[in-house]
Amino acid sequence: MRKKTKLLIKIRLLGGFTIVELLVAAVLLSIISLAAFQFYGREHQVYSVQGEISNAQQNARIALDELTINVMSAGAELPAGFAPVISHDTNPDTIVIRYNKDGCFITVGEHTQIQQARPIHTHDTVTCFDVNIGQQIYLVHNNPSPGEPSGEWFTLTGTSYNEGNGWQEISHYEDLLGEPKPGDVVLILEEAKYYIDSSSSDTARAHPRLMKIRNGQAPQIYAEDIVDLQFVYILGGANPDTVADIEAAGRNARDIQNVQILVQSRTQKRDPHWPTDGGYRLRTLNSEVHLRNLNLL
Repeated sequence: MRKKTKLLIKIRLLGGFTIVELLVAAVLLSIISLAAFQFYGREHQVYSVQGEISNAQQNARIALDELTINVMSAGAELPAGFAPVISHDTNPDTIVIRYNKDGCFITVGEHTQIQQARPIHTHDTVTCFDVNIGQQIYLVHNNPSPGEPSGEWFTLTGTSYNEGNGWQEISHYEDLLGEPKPGDVVLILEEAKYYIDSSSSDTARAHPRLMKIRNGQAPQIYAEDIVDLQFVYILGGANPDTVADIEAAGRNARDIQNVQILVQSRTQKRDPHWPTDGGYRLRTLNSEVHLRNLNLL
């Protein structure tokens, strides 16, 4: 009898888990798995949001650095009367920044032709233009005739020296909108226009971008998901000025001493857990630039 009892106990021990034990184990496993998935989901969401915020910060930094460098150069080596900064107080703002890239410019003289090879004559030295042959350069019409622009771009095709009369020449093959006249100026202008495009296409509406137009060429995307661009101008007073304030005071861009720049970017995707700004995370960067070149004009 004792042998039979020991055998039954041994059989029970080797018989495995009961249904109740299996159910308890399954419930515990489900709880642990659910907790693990929830933890993973939260961590993945945090990682994804941080990546979006990092990209937005980087886009804002790229845009701000570009604007700061160009604003700092505004007005360098420009001829008198040529606006170094053209700004439009919109929301967001638009700005045009101008400077003479390498200090090269000439004053147009007599005997300038607009037909045939279209040379523009000058008594100035034109050798500084040699490295820019094939590039866009700028003609300033100081006293434009009715219907003529105040300035225009054209492609430089060559330079030459007239031994007979001491004239030097630059050439082009384009039909200019205005006739070059004595006293006009030709220079190696660097011009950059910046604005935000948020309406030209479905892509632009979904992802506003900072656009750059360089030297009158086609617009190029410089930074994406940029939603705001603001400029504040300081003329040396205690309070910042707007463009309207500058004009109302009878002053112009050459009186600007400092420019405050604000760039705001947003994440590429919405965060469903972010309650404001349409679900987008925003990043705003600021800079203040001293216009050292304008003080010399």
